[in-house]
Amino acid sequence: MKRSSERMYSKISSQASGDIVGGRAGSYESVLREAKETALKEMSDHAARMGANAVIAVDLDYETVGGSGSMLMVTAAGTAVRYQ
Repeated sequence: MKRSSERMYSKISSQASGDIVGGRAGSYESVLREAKETALKEMSDHAARMGANAVIAVDLDYETVGGSGSMLMVTAAGTAVRYQ
């Protein structure tokens, strides 16, 4: 198997509101899901532009930022590879 690789990162920030329903923040979960999907798609698109046909060892990191912690940053990191 022939491979080339490059470590890739994608950071996404989103606003999150704090409406807690039944002990869970419904809108916050939705924002988490959307931010994760966006970060993974951007990382995958970047890998394809580099000629990779896969991304391995993907790591997702979530962090709240801002004075009141009202913004969410999602970082997706992985290694872009091309295999035959």
